[in-house]
Amino acid sequence: MTHESPSHPPDASGLSVRSGEVIDITKKRSAGQPDDRDPGTTLMVDGPEPSGPGFLARRRSAKRRAVVPTWLKSPGEFTATLRWAGGYAGHLAAYHAIRTPLYVGKLAVYAPAGAARFTGNTLRWATDTEGAPVRAAAVIREDAGEYLRLSRQRDGRVRLRTLILLLGGALGLGTTLALYVLAPAWLLTMAALLVTLALGRLGTPADAPVATRAVELPKVQRLTSDIVLRALASLSISQINQAVAKGRDGFVFTAPITRDGPGWRAEGDLPFGVTVSDVMDAEPVAIPEGLSVEEALDNYFLRYRWPWFPVVDAAQRFKGLLVRESADQVPEVSRSTSRVGDLVEPDPGSLHISLDAPLDALLGNEALRRLGAVMAVDADGRLCGVITAEQVGRALRGGDV
Repeated sequence: MTHESPSHPPDASGLSVRSGEVIDITKKRSAGQPDDRDPGTTLMVDGPEPSGPGFLARRRSAKRRAVVPTWLKSPGEFTATLRWAGGYAGHLAAYHAIRTPLYVGKLAVYAPAGAARFTGNTLRWATDTEGAPVRAAAVIREDAGEYLRLSRQRDGRVRLRTLILLLGGALGLGTTLALYVLAPAWLLTMAALLVTLALGRLGTPADAPVATRAVELPKVQRLTSDIVLRALASLSISQINQAVAKGRDGFVFTAPITRDGPGWRAEGDLPFGVTVSDVMDAEPVAIPEGLSVEEALDNYFLRYRWPWFPVVDAAQRFKGLLVRESADQVPEVSRSTSRVGDLVEPDPGSLHISLDAPLDALLGNEALRRLGAVMAVDADGRLCGVITAEQVGRALRGGDV
């Protein structure tokens, strides 16, 4: 049982009222740190890093790469791979075999140029032409001692190289005469052909290769981190520029750059705050799904000249795309009664992106690469913006993000 002091009777609510010091909370707050904490200490507001799985646990959950490739373990895939490799090699051999006379003719045409280039390179080597700029620099500096030393060095090189050239010429001439007298006709023909082909290869222009490609492969420049950073810098994204100006990284790579289909894939983190809503066009042009095909063609496709439009329902929820080709395929007599909703290309999930999604998710979106645009929707699926390549560039250049 609790007994209250008579000098502090309970109030109307039954709670005891005791006398005490009255404190002005405004003055107490402005006074600074509480009395029970040293003003010189730093208040730690972040907790410790959460402890994750240990070394063994991470190794157990890691994905192991196959020791032996799958196509080697499967007889069917192995046979298919061998069949493909044989067909590929056969195609290359047949392609170049048919064009061999053309290749030989090209090399024969380039042979005189190759002979002239070989003669010029040999004479320049024998006369030590590569040392001429160094000797000229010594003359400009009026350094007589250096010039005399370089001149003696050149004289020695020229004598040695001239001797090598004479010996090589005599050996070559003797070999040629011996082949002409002793070798059969087919060997002489083969030797002359080989010399002609070698001179033709030497005289082939760098921008006019003799052989053409039998298989056309996609030519994609190898993506490097420098290219990615220069591309992001050219977009003039304010958050990236501010991060770089403060000494932080404007883009942090989270994975190595790898091949992705015909191109390359780079993954990384952009500065906080750069989201889809920062770069989108907040006034999208969309077609209601209840509109007739005739009205869609007249009021949208013929007016804006776009190849497709987003389609929304009565609640402005994004339903998919209406492509011009699909609308044109509807017979003219049925366009006034056919509805846009019947021709909508449904959204497989890649045509839209959340408003709050980071900008790196927008840059890697499949629909942005394929169609050149992505629909921005809110949490309820309502269309709030359209992002095309032109709109992204205009928004970023204008410093809207």
